[in-house]
Amino acid sequence: MKKKFAVLFLVAFKSMKVLHYVSISTLLLFFSCSKEEVDPPAPAVSEYPKYFKFSRSEIQDFSVYNGSPNGAKEATANYSPDDIWGYRLSIPPKSITLYSDSILSFDNNIKKCYKFKGDSILVKETNESWSNIACMKSGKLIYHVALIYIYCLPYEGAQTLSIENSYQVFNYDLFFKTYPLTPSELRSSLEKIAWCNIYATYDCVQ
Repeated sequence: MKKKFAVLFLVAFKSMKVLHYVSISTLLLFFSCSKEEVDPPAPAVSEYPKYFKFSRSEIQDFSVYNGSPNGAKEATANYSPDDIWGYRLSIPPKSITLYSDSILSFDNNIKKCYKFKGDSILVKETNESWSNIACMKSGKLIYHVALIYIYCLPYEGAQTLSIENSYQVFNYDLFFKTYPLTPSELRSSLEKIAWCNIYATYDCVQ
């Protein structure tokens, strides 16, 4: 009888011991989960502002046409971009800052609204239109601007001298499509038109 009671006691003791371990494990799991729920999530780190510093620039599509009795005649080989625009060739800003995903500035001056369209960066103009000014390529910002030179002697009225900047990338067809001129109208040797596209590369130094 004593032996049977001792066996029953050991069985009961072992069951209580197992229950005790299970209870402790459950409490530890509860407190662990509670701690994870109480801790606030880590604040998100913003990728802005992004600061891009001027690295280098390249002139492409430089073209010059002089007037002649037979109309516009290419004369690019007789000129250099500096002959036409001089100091204006240094037009690209020294820095471009993206303050957010919608606000940027050139050389930390007036802020402008912008948006991405694929890899392209478009800036909102005062007339509410959007101009494509740059693109992102391999972590670098490539900014582009065109320089336009027009000197004409119309048959009626005053002479025309126009030196302009444009975000549009120009070529021969686009030039004569954009401006109210045709090659045949340039009949004086004094008349001249020219354009070039400047591409400036900026490195991210954030």
